[in-house]
Amino acid sequence: MNALFEDSGKALKAARRELDEYRKTGDSMKLRQAAEKGWLAINKAVEEFLKTLGVEAKTYREKRDALKKLGLNTLRDRFMAREKGVTHRLLLRRAVRRGVR
Repeated sequence: MNALFEDSGKALKAARRELDEYRKTGDSMKLRQAAEKGWLAINKAVEEFLKTLGVEAKTYREKRDALKKLGLNTLRDRFMAREKGVTHRLLLRRAVRRGVR
């Protein structure tokens, strides 16, 4: 794993572990934890991506605004999906139904 994206990679691995546990047990709390860790992975990946462009953005708003300023509107829209009401939990449930790994 690239050292730059180490934090997001760790969060993604943790999300996958929780998702696997959910598949085994059906425990909805595991699904919630997977979603939270998945969101953390996305958040960290965006932060680390922006660093590669020389942009220091720590807060959600700073990341969102930086993506807009850089003209990365599609990425910004995807990043904002959680804020717009498309909950990560619903997206994860859809992924679980499809068997996404």
